[in-house]
Amino acid sequence: MKASLSTVLGWAEEIADRLGAPAGSTVDVEAADGPADAPGALVTLTFADGSSSGAHYDEELDGAEALALLADQLQEAVLEAVQGRPSPACPGHGHPAAARAVDGTACWVCPETGSVLRPVLD
Repeated sequence: MKASLSTVLGWAEEIADRLGAPAGSTVDVEAADGPADAPGALVTLTFADGSSSGAHYDEELDGAEALALLADQLQEAVLEAVQGRPSPACPGHGHPAAARAVDGTACWVCPETGSVLRPVLD
């Protein structure tokens, strides 16, 4: 699903914030227009120590799939930065929830049971 860079930036900032990205983290977005890039947006999450991690919003996917994939990639970056603290936590389990598209909505789900916990974005 095609989305403007400002829309993708807003989504990425909200997801990173909800995941508990460390203080001083910033999100930047630019068009994915290189020959090896799938259409969409390249998202860079930069941490206060200068390290960064990249993610991709793939506009060739349906909207929920693209947003779930973006959330998954940002989750991996934040988990690494906070040294594995599960975020978002999966109630009753020691693992983080997983981002998945469920019935047309990007959601956090339990990776063991598939139970939907909440939408990635409200």
